[in-house]
Amino acid sequence: MLDATFHAGKGIRTFEINLSPNLTGEINLTAVASNAVSEVSNFTLFRHYYAINGFCLLTHPSTVFKNAEIVLIRENSARLPQGNVSITLQYGDGNVTVLSIDAGNSSFLNPGYIFPYRYLAEGEYNVVVNITSLIDKKTLNSKLEIVEPIQNISVSFPFFCFRIDSILKTYAREKAVTQVSSERFLI
Repeated sequence: MLDATFHAGKGIRTFEINLSPNLTGEINLTAVASNAVSEVSNFTLFRHYYAINGFCLLTHPSTVFKNAEIVLIRENSARLPQGNVSITLQYGDGNVTVLSIDAGNSSFLNPGYIFPYRYLAEGEYNVVVNITSLIDKKTLNSKLEIVEPIQNISVSFPFFCFRIDSILKTYAREKAVTQVSSERFLI
């Protein structure tokens, strides 16, 4: 609804126009009033955007070495323009990243806007992205599991060692034989 007021010499006149634009983006609306002796115009600039749509949050089911890539991607089929958006990314460990960017930015297309992040500990994290525009707000969630690789593994077990020439049996616990002579056999 657009309200316009103008002075026509003998008082103020007001009229209303119901406006349903079929265009999006910045729209320049100009009102012109004229009579036999004069003409006056005024304009206003307004923005008509789509609601936030087409965004998805990608995290890998598990990430090794605590390094994660959290990806925010916008589908090619998303309706644009959506205007500037504020993106708040909560990593699930108390840390947050805030980004202000136009929703139509091509960095959201494949492979998407990548947020690299290093977690300090193993565990499952709930990653939350809040996207806010002038007219809409969306929240996206994803679970991310951080797993460290297994390192420095050792195995110990008892073994028997037989010496053939004297038939002497030796039992050793938690020792590893690194060299076996022709006289020794492991069972």
